[in-house]
Amino acid sequence: MTAESADTSRAGIMDSPLLMWKSPAKTGSALVVFNGLFLLGSFMELSLTPFLCHIGTVAIIVGGMVKFAAPQLAESSIELCSKETISAAVDFVAKVVNQATCKARDMVLWTNNSSTLKALVALQLVRQIAPFLSLIVVAWLAGN
Repeated sequence: MTAESADTSRAGIMDSPLLMWKSPAKTGSALVVFNGLFLLGSFMELSLTPFLCHIGTVAIIVGGMVKFAAPQLAESSIELCSKETISAAVDFVAKVVNQATCKARDMVLWTNNSSTLKALVALQLVRQIAPFLSLIVVAWLAGN
């Protein structure tokens, strides 16, 4: 993978209408929802695994109620995503993973000295700061 194609792909991600605030109402709403859910999870000290287990349990109970209250809904077929959407998403994820692999390989093998040194310095800084930061704070900073 060439550096030019990696820059083009990165530019495509960064030109997202949501990230570029092309619709301030949508972007602001997404940011408020992200921060609200994040603060709710932080203050309530929610853990991801039990939370997902509770959500799954509620979904199963609601599904049982729907099965007995409206059996015709249980027999109908619902398509959440089209095959084209899934194919596009898988292609995008494969492209991103390949780019990350190429970039990591180039850093490890010192193909670009400046990027390797930056990565080395960043790794050492993170190693020194990690005991003082929680993963939740880092995720919140990355999301904002």
